[in-house]
Amino acid sequence: MADPLAALDGLTQRLGLGRELTEAETGRAEAALEDASTLVRDEARREWTDPAEVPAAVVMIVLESAKRGFLNPNGYSSETTGPFTVRRDVVGIYLTDGEAIIVRRYREQSRTGGSGLWTQPTTRCDPDGRVFLMDQYGGDPILYDDERSP
Repeated sequence: MADPLAALDGLTQRLGLGRELTEAETGRAEAALEDASTLVRDEARREWTDPAEVPAAVVMIVLESAKRGFLNPNGYSSETTGPFTVRRDVVGIYLTDGEAIIVRRYREQSRTGGSGLWTQPTTRCDPDGRVFLMDQYGGDPILYDDERSP
C-alpha cells in the first residue's frame, strides 16, 4: 500500500487529545490515514508518490476524513448521552460531497492529454437532397440517403 498523503502528527493535532496516542491508537490512526489516502487517490485518479507534491487542500481533506473515522471506530450512526442525541448520516471513513469536489480539481488529465471534451462529427445534406457520410479512414463519401429516390 502507498504511503499516506498526510502525516500522523497532523492527525494527532486535529484530534486535540492533549496527550500522545497510545500504541493501539497509533495503529488505528495510521490505518485511518491510509484508508483516507486511498479514497482521495481514487477520487483524484492520481498517486502522488512524492509527499512534497501533495496540495495542502488534499492533505487537509485526508486529515479530516481520517479524523472522522478515528473518532467513530465502531461506526455508530447515532449516540445518546442523557437527553442529548448525535446522529450521523454516514459512518466510517468517507469524503463529503464538498471534499470530493475539491479533490476532483486535482485529477490528472487522461493519458491522451484530453480534458474529456470531444467533437461530434456531423453530416449535412447536399443542395440536391443527397446525404453523404465520411468513413473514419478518410475515403470517398458514402451515399447514405437520397431524398430524390421514390
